[in-house]
Amino acid sequence: MLVAFARYSRDGSFAVLAANPRFVAVMVAGSITGALIGGLLGLIPTWSSSPAWPQSC
Repeated sequence: MLVAFARYSRDGSFAVLAANPRFVAVMVAGSITGALIGGLLGLIPTWSSSPAWPQSC
């Protein structure tokens, strides 16, 4: 993630985000709301979000 962040910072890709603060705010609000609802309701079992490593590892 750090490499991608550095790369996109250098080529000006984040300028689009600065130009569209309302879009960024809506996306952030939706992400936080979805994470909270998903975490609090517990509809998705924890094993489904974990890598399927063999038991011998």
